[in-house]
This record gives sequence, C-alpha cells and structure tokens, in this order.
Amino acid sequence: MNDYKLLDSRVPIGYPYYIKRAEELICYLEINKPGAFLRIEAPRQMGKTSLLAKICKKLETILLNNDCRKRTEKT
Repeated sequence: MNDYKLLDSRVPIGYPYYIKRAEELICYLEINKPGAFLRIEAPRQMGKTSLLAKICKKLETILLNNDCRKRTEKT
C-alpha cells in the first residue's frame, strides 16, 4: 500500500511531503515584527492554506513565549 494519499485540503503540519519554500522563512521573519501584515497570493493548489496553518502555529508559539517572558519579568 502506498504511504501517500491525495489531499484535497490543507496539508497537516509535519506532513513528510510538504515542500518548504523560501517564502515560508520570510513569513516567519515578518510575523516577528510589530504590526506585521502578510499578503499571501498564489495559484490554486500551491499550499496557501497549509502555509497559513504553519504561520498560525508559529505565531501562537511566539505569543506564548512573549506572554511567559512578560510574566517572569513581573516577578
């Protein structure tokens, strides 16, 4: 049996066949900046939704880290 399947929605985070692109790193760098704004444009089936899911996961980590840092600074 094949270890792959055709996906008709976003690729799960950590999916072994997800193709990382240079733009992904640029997005990660940009979301670290205050007031960051990203505009994602690409043709159909190019991974926009998967990229957005990965960016949201990364942003969640950044926000949690910042929150923890602020809480430790208060004590």
